[in-house]
Amino acid sequence: MAERRMFARTIVESDAFLDMPLSAQSLYVHLAMSADDWGFVNNPRSIRRMCGASEDDLRILVAKKFILTFDSGAAVIKSWWVNNYVKSDRRRDTRYQDELATLYIDENKSYTLKDTGVRPADMFKRGTKVEPVWVQSGSNLEPEWNQSGSKVEPQVRLGKDRLGESTSNSSRVDTQPNPKGFGACAPEQPKKRRAKKFVKPSVEEVAEYAEGFIKSRNLRLTGETFRAERFVSWYDSNGWKVGKNPMKDWKGAVRTWIFKDYVDDSATATAVDAKALDAFDFAGTL
Repeated sequence: MAERRMFARTIVESDAFLDMPLSAQSLYVHLAMSADDWGFVNNPRSIRRMCGASEDDLRILVAKKFILTFDSGAAVIKSWWVNNYVKSDRRRDTRYQDELATLYIDENKSYTLKDTGVRPADMFKRGTKVEPVWVQSGSNLEPEWNQSGSKVEPQVRLGKDRLGESTSNSSRVDTQPNPKGFGACAPEQPKKRRAKKFVKPSVEEVAEYAEGFIKSRNLRLTGETFRAERFVSWYDSNGWKVGKNPMKDWKGAVRTWIFKDYVDDSATATAVDAKALDAFDFAGTL
């Protein structure tokens, strides 16, 4: 019996499945994991006790037809062939042949007790509507050696979806981390933001900004207007630096000059002024 089982999203993400209690959903998963290669479970009640589910959870799975039960005490996963496809070289016969003989396959590849004319064994005949020819007989899509088992593709192979694995070396587990972070599962690296390049303002730009700032704040100057030429000449002489650091915001420097050298002491900034300052700068960016 295979050690790996699969679950179709059309089953486990359906409204009928998600409407069940979590304990019933968990019981379904445990039953499917314990099923043989034909979807039969010989001890559903023992598995129920093992995973802490109640008898009502088992009844819900039966009522919603996620599992079918038999008088022998066995159960079968109704959508087994929707969830799993076990190839013929790896599929072992079930011990519940009598129960299997009462089952049919419907158009959704699910077990049913209703006579549809398609028996479970018919799915593995070459070229049927249930199982297309290329999966069974071998083709470019599904090579023949991949179905019948060989030295190239051993029966005990691990999944093809393992990272760092080549087809010719499928028996080795790659435990080494990828140093460069390549691959589908590599974490996405955050993009670094580029700092805006400082652009030296013209005298006209400085004068226009200073005038607008003074008017928006109703500032009272100390007898002289703000001289933009002096501001630009000063920073031209020191390479547009604030202390030893390159200037990042010339508008902030203009505001500092206005408050330091031109504004009367009675009109210095307050906490309310600071909010108005932020609003002015924001409006200037629109």
